[in-house]
Order: sequence, then C-alpha cells, then structure tokens
Amino acid sequence: MKSFKVITVCGAGVGTSTLLRMNIDKTFKKFALPLEVTVENKGLSMSKGLMCDAVFTFESFADELRSCYEDVIVINNLMDMNELEEKIKKLLENLTQDLSPHTLEYKTMLSRNKLDTMEYKYLQLFKEINYKIHQVKIDNFADYEKFKTICNLAFDESITEDTFKNNIGILTVSLVPKIDVKVNIGNIKYTYDKLENVNYGYNAHLLIVDKIVNTDCIYNTDLTEISSKVEYDNMKVSYDEEVDNLDKNIFMIDFNSFLNEYKSTNTTISKDEATRNCRKRF
Repeated sequence: MKSFKVITVCGAGVGTSTLLRMNIDKTFKKFALPLEVTVENKGLSMSKGLMCDAVFTFESFADELRSCYEDVIVINNLMDMNELEEKIKKLLENLTQDLSPHTLEYKTMLSRNKLDTMEYKYLQLFKEINYKIHQVKIDNFADYEKFKTICNLAFDESITEDTFKNNIGILTVSLVPKIDVKVNIGNIKYTYDKLENVNYGYNAHLLIVDKIVNTDCIYNTDLTEISSKVEYDNMKVSYDEEVDNLDKNIFMIDFNSFLNEYKSTNTTISKDEATRNCRKRF
C-alpha cells in the first residue's frame, strides 16, 4: 500500500496544528483509499524541508510555505469538517478514482471445533476480557497458523496469506456460544449472549476486518453481567417497596431515627417483662 504523508503547520506546532491534525486524520478515515495516510503537526520553522505529500495550514503561514511545497492547502475554519472533507477530496482526485465514503466489509466465522480446555500458557497469549472471554489480534498468516494449531481452528472458509494483505483478524476464544459483532471505522463492538452455565467448552470466533478500522478500540459487552445487574436492581427495588409497606408500629424502618429516639428516652422495662417478651420470641 502506498504511503501518503500530510503535515499540519501553525506558528509553534502545538495548538491549532494539533487540532487540525486530529480533524484531518478523522476525515481521511471516511474514504476508501489505497493509501497508508500519516498526519503530523509541525511548527513553521520546523516544517520547512520535510518530505511530505501535502501541507495543511492557515492563511498567515501559506505564502512562506508555498516557497517550499507544491501542495499547500489553506484552511479557513479549523472546526469546519465539511471544508476539510471538500479540500481533501480535491487533493486526492488525481490519486484515486473512488472517493465515496468507505463501506466497511468484514467477515465473521465460527470454528467447527470446540475446545474442552485451554492451557494456561496459551491463554497468556490472549488479552483476558473476563474469565469467559479471551481475545487476540492477528495481523499475519504465520501468527494465524500458530493460533490455528493452539485452538484447533476449522472454518468453512479458507484462510490464506492473501487474507492478511489488507485485513486484520480478531480471534475470540469464549465460553459464550453466541457473539454479535458491529464494526465501525473508529471501533469494534462485541456483544456476548447471556449464558447461565459456562461449562460447555470454548468456542473460537474469528473476525476478519479491513486495516482501515481502528482495531485498538474494541468494546466487549457481556450480557450475563448486564442481566445480573438488572436482576440485582430489580431485587433491590422490590426489597425497598416491601420495606416501605411494613407496619411502622411493629417494625423498625429507620435505624438512625430509632437510635436517636432510644437515646433520648428514659423508658425501661423490668426483668420480668423482658423475660415474658423473650418467651414470646418477639
């Protein structure tokens, strides 16, 4: 994949050029580009003579930068994402034919084989989401072959070296049988079905996704934990309702109020009265 380097320039290279870099980087990710884009922010004095494909800056620095660079794009409004998108489209017209917003394509596969157990030394190769879910990122065929052996993987679709040319694999080994995946450019979200009993063996799930996706931002939601929290909250509400409906003449509802009242009274009972109350099991 061809590399494409962009620099953003302001006076010191700290404030506005940093914000501009972040917005440009975000905008580039909207397009399906056959390019590996990197964006760096620089101060005016440090930017001259750098090797890059395009410079984004502001009107006050443009003339000085044009003496060093051919492609200098002036940004009028730092926070106007529409302006950035239009100027990036114009910049890239000669580099790619398709600048339509990127339509993400990804594949999910479930291995036909289950694992009864996973050895501890192999689990250390994964990121532990919780005791039921383990995850690892695979970006080359050699690593895939290693995990194929460890996890006894068997998918209906073949995995080859070509699979990893423009893609990354996320292998999830889980005691949860059903997994739902949603992929955006900025993140991946896994949702795991509720599981009452986790002693069924490990399932191996493989997600193949375009390298344009930010695979460093993965959210994992276990519905078992959500369900447990809901049940606890419902139980707490039910308990509170029962307490609210107790007969306050018989039961102590508010301990602090009871304690304050007890401390402020001189009421006492005789030993015989106490004995009779105990015999009533009151």
